[in-house]
Amino acid sequence: MRSFIIRSGLLAALLCLIPALAGADNGQSVPQYLQNKVMVVCNDAAAKGLINPVAKVDRDTLLVLLKAPCDQVRYVAVYTLGDIRERRAVVPLIAMLDDQDPNIRRIAAHALGKINDPRSVYPLAYMLNNPNERVMVRCAAASAIGRTSCDRACRILLASYPRADGRVHNVIGTMLSSR
Repeated sequence: MRSFIIRSGLLAALLCLIPALAGADNGQSVPQYLQNKVMVVCNDAAAKGLINPVAKVDRDTLLVLLKAPCDQVRYVAVYTLGDIRERRAVVPLIAMLDDQDPNIRRIAAHALGKINDPRSVYPLAYMLNNPNERVMVRCAAASAIGRTSCDRACRILLASYPRADGRVHNVIGTMLSSR
């Protein structure tokens, strides 16, 4: 009986370690196919003299690339940070919602939706409800809010639904129906 209790305790301890071990690699590495994609864009920009050459692509490098002067490099950095769900990117991505380039605003909203952090809900709601914002950006904001798993996200979508028009209205409706 005593050996059964000891074995059960060891098994329980190992089962508790599995999520931590699984998350250790996910928290540090960037998948190879994304590294390759970023390197191609960065090498092209470096060849044109737009940025300094990039030696390796990791999460820290991607965060630095958010401030690159080359739009293509910033696009791929934002997209990749969203794909790998880098939580440290939430604040810089929220700041990018004010970028002059509407494509950066759209991609940043999309990335924030993938990361699924409640801190992004109110800035995205502002974009969604801004009548001066481009439709593609407002649609991305609605989709990102809909992907965020917090109660206020649903309330924001419900409140925005009657005021939305056209494609934005359709995206909000789709996001609400998928909850």
